Amino acid sequence: MREVRQTKTKQIISEIISHSQAPLSLALVYKKTSKHLPHTAFSTVYRILQQFEKEKKVVPINWRQRGQLYEWAGHPHHHHLICENCDSVSDIDDKTLKFNERTQNTHLH
Repeated sequence: MREVRQTKTKQIISEIISHSQAPLSLALVYKKTSKHLPHTAFSTVYRILQQFEKEKKVVPINWRQRGQLYEWAGHPHHHHLICENCDSVSDIDDKTLKFNERTQNTHLH
């Protein structure tokens, strides 16, 4: 089994995503990474995100209108609200809404 190196770039990207309050696009992760490590290539950020996805460190979120976004896998299960005016994203805890996906799905079928 190949040992995975913990590079400075991987460390920065994991900090950016794990501390983010909202899902992030590849472009935004790249922009934030470049502030810390200006010579980082876009393709490097892409490959690291793909690796993190395989390792289940990040969860991809495919929003048609926003494209692929990423958030840290350690967050508890939740849903997102998107403001149509300012495009901001807010996490919503299922308990707050008294929402249960399992029981909701049985009512839909």
